[in-house]
Amino acid sequence: MKKTLSLLLPAAVLCLAALVACNKEKGAGDAIYSIALDKTELQLALDETYTLTATVPSSDQTVVVWESSDPDIVSVNGNGMLTAVKDEGEATITAILMSRPDFAIRGSATCTVRVVTNYSLSLDHTSVKMDQNEKLVVKAIPTPSSNYGRIYWSCDKSHILILSEYEGEQTTFKANAINGKATVTAQLLSRFDGTVKARATCEVEVESYYVSKLNLPEDLYLVVDEEFQLNPKIEPEEAKDTPLTYSVTTYYSNVSVDETGKVKALKAHSAGTFSPIKVTSTDDKKYSETVRVHVDPVPVYPTSASLTGFQDETYVGKGFNTTVTYAHSGTGTPNQHGTTTVTSSKTSVATVTKTASGFSVTPLATGSTTITVTYHTSKTTTKSLSATLTVFSEPASLDWTDDQEAALLRGMVIGETLTVKAAMSNTNYKTVVYTSSDESVATVNATTGLITAKGRGWAYIKATSVKNPALTKITKTFSVYGVPATITCTKGDANPIFLRYEKNKEMSFMVRDADGNYSRQDLTVTLSSGLGNIYASSEVTQSGSNLTLANRRTSATSTIKGTMTLSATGYPSAKLTYDLYDAMYDKYDIKPFDGIDFLDNGAIAPYDGGYRGSGYFENITFATGWKDCSAVVFWVGEHPSSKISMRKKLIGGRYISSRPFTHGLAVAVKNARKSAEEDLVKWWTVSQKQNDAVNWSENYTDFWKSGNPGYGFSSVSTYNVRLYGYEITKAMKFYNEKVKSNAKYTVIPVKNIVDYMPDTYPENDYNTGWYLPTSGEWYMMLHCLDGATVSATLEKINEYIKKANVWTTIGGAVEYWSCQEADDDLDGSAVYMTGKSATAEGTTPALHKAKQETCKVRPFIAF
Repeated sequence: MKKTLSLLLPAAVLCLAALVACNKEKGAGDAIYSIALDKTELQLALDETYTLTATVPSSDQTVVVWESSDPDIVSVNGNGMLTAVKDEGEATITAILMSRPDFAIRGSATCTVRVVTNYSLSLDHTSVKMDQNEKLVVKAIPTPSSNYGRIYWSCDKSHILILSEYEGEQTTFKANAINGKATVTAQLLSRFDGTVKARATCEVEVESYYVSKLNLPEDLYLVVDEEFQLNPKIEPEEAKDTPLTYSVTTYYSNVSVDETGKVKALKAHSAGTFSPIKVTSTDDKKYSETVRVHVDPVPVYPTSASLTGFQDETYVGKGFNTTVTYAHSGTGTPNQHGTTTVTSSKTSVATVTKTASGFSVTPLATGSTTITVTYHTSKTTTKSLSATLTVFSEPASLDWTDDQEAALLRGMVIGETLTVKAAMSNTNYKTVVYTSSDESVATVNATTGLITAKGRGWAYIKATSVKNPALTKITKTFSVYGVPATITCTKGDANPIFLRYEKNKEMSFMVRDADGNYSRQDLTVTLSSGLGNIYASSEVTQSGSNLTLANRRTSATSTIKGTMTLSATGYPSAKLTYDLYDAMYDKYDIKPFDGIDFLDNGAIAPYDGGYRGSGYFENITFATGWKDCSAVVFWVGEHPSSKISMRKKLIGGRYISSRPFTHGLAVAVKNARKSAEEDLVKWWTVSQKQNDAVNWSENYTDFWKSGNPGYGFSSVSTYNVRLYGYEITKAMKFYNEKVKSNAKYTVIPVKNIVDYMPDTYPENDYNTGWYLPTSGEWYMMLHCLDGATVSATLEKINEYIKKANVWTTIGGAVEYWSCQEADDDLDGSAVYMTGKSATAEGTTPALHKAKQETCKVRPFIAF
């Protein structure tokens, strides 16, 4: 093109020159010509234009012709408009001035034009992060914006990132399931020669999800020539498109696997061996799982199957294994490893896992589920075998719901019946059977648990689970007795029974059958009406029944009589009845020494009443000592040679009561004072009442020849007061209460009696109680006791004191204090007596006066 233009331009110029010559010939006049351009140098970019301006003398006389030295770089039209038609290069533009009309060349001007294009390229994304399989449209922005040439795209890591377009102003990025970074480059190429004018890049980071699980089976069971397509289930979901590789070590020639995971069984394995196929992800982590492929010979399909070891009941946490056994009609061993399935209808209750021989069961929660085994009977047909499993919270157990323990320990009587019940828990099998250890003693209904007593002896009943015979329950061993016929008392037998208030009495009984053998020992105690204060409690032992009677009255003014009946519980014909007294005092069985008779002619009951602390009780064994005795009773009733009736004297000194009483004398087993170093014993007698106050004087003597109503005593008879020690002793007690703030004036022997026996003086009852005897009573007892001498009487008393095993015996010169003063004793001292010198009149020899200041006293007491 350039060459063609260079040939034409001279021709045009020649034509113009000829025209000019012609014009000259016509005589045209010469003129002054010049030409100049507004630019002598100019720089353009591709496709840029510029119009040069030529300055000439006159446009009417001249014409300008424009010329480019290289129109392929810069073109120029007839008006001087320049166009950069190539992206780079240089051309000279010449403006030729020709005159009119001859078109002679009159001059020229040039402009050097350089074409320099500033190419650039940018992308609307320069750095991005993408997730797997994500797509992104990326645009290129070229300069110049048109006629720029071509744009080409490329990616340095196509396995990470795929481009949808490789040429054009835009392309689409698609991220593969591969973790990594890639660079995408866009290049701007010249449209003239294809050279690269500009580049732009985008950095792409693909955040991949690595394969963490393939969910392949651990074992795969195939038969020869069988094929199996491994179907990995990739986790996480985002990594599911990650390529996998499949491999099997060439050593294991029993199986093959291709790149898609198709496994083919080539030959059978020997027993216990397998071929491992390894499946590996191609990501950076290279996670892998191995499938153990077991190849068996071509199977013999079973015709049926059965379960061994399956338990239809279990409890949470107690799993078990079950064997599946196949039966077949052909030869060979049925092989169902790869085709048998085991399922649980409620996996929340129990799950199942296949094993080499069957399946294992794992119980998880209470409830029921159906376990189903499905196996092939041919290549295309199957059968199912199902069993129901119940899961309980705990193991099955057996326990008594009514074992009648108390009744069985009580024992049974021949002919009696009793029912025991046992029940199963945590099982669907509830049936229990009952048996007896000895049916000659007791039989039991196997279904109902009804026990029937048959004969004397002992036995026990056993309950057994029919489903699980290892679960048993045994009752306590119980006895069977003969029918109660009699009751005998083995301890505390006394009829009637006197039970003082605030007192207890213990008794023991034995129940026997008609043959005299022990029978059941429990008793029923029945008290007659009116004895509501008596409480009876019993304790049954193997050898008898112990009974405790307790009087719960805290005070008493009378004695109530009733009956107590003991009967064998349930057998009222075997009974024993007692007279029972809810009494004011303990029963006192008055018993004199051997050889001494009662002389009350039956008028005074020797068993009536009784006094707390009295000395000679019933059923006291001498060998153990009379530790509860207060005194030894040595005389009771009337004296055989007394000229004046003792009863009459007593009646004269006491109030007459409708309640009979018994009189007697006793010697205390303990001294009132042990030694002479203690307080002196003097009688401080009570004077007349003056100004509502008690007056006392060391030297004042009151012989109490008349009563003292002011001190709470009624008038007494004119009998010699020295015979009525009871009233005098009570007066001393009253006096002691008045002077207790000043102990040195206390009448010591009386105080000791009161302290030693606090219930000696029952309130408002003057017919009973202990008191100090008079000297006359003392004399009569020691000298006139069936003609016995004083020494013989003392020896008899000492015999019983020794049996009491307390203190010392009484010496030959018995020392004691009387309750009254001597007639000639004006200093207030009581009579101090010994056995040898006591007189009927109560006189006190001088010898005894000398001892009045000593305190060695064992007081005698009367009642």
